Amino acid sequence: MGEAPQRHDPDDAAGGDACDRAVSRVLVVEDEVIALECITDFLRGRGVDVLAADTPAQALKLAADHDIALVVSDVRLPGMSGPELLLRLRRGRPDLPAILVTGGEVAPGHLPPDTLVLMKPLSLAELAGHIDRLLPHGEPTCPA
Repeated sequence: MGEAPQRHDPDDAAGGDACDRAVSRVLVVEDEVIALECITDFLRGRGVDVLAADTPAQALKLAADHDIALVVSDVRLPGMSGPELLLRLRRGRPDLPAILVTGGEVAPGHLPPDTLVLMKPLSLAELAGHIDRLLPHGEPTCPA
């Protein structure tokens, strides 16, 4: 991918509805570009400020430079697995909520504690429901 992550800019939104403003910043990590774009576009449409990364290294850099409220990551990533990435992200934020997405089985012993796992093919509506539940202070995203 290589391009700078796009973020939802609440000042660009029309109207004054609370759903026009980003409520929380979510880091999405996915090495499949189409899946990354699909998830980030969907979440941005719901008013979520999204940081997108297609590699674990990029995700670590974004997390170091930005305050994030939640991580959504694929399990299988180049160079570092999603669970490994999450363990590194949680070194500085042990309470960081996370959702791991996988197309295969993940052994329970290979998952960080307090991590939700969703299976592919991913239902965006299901993902949104879990994100709503996991966001700090129960901040809901906006309906799609």
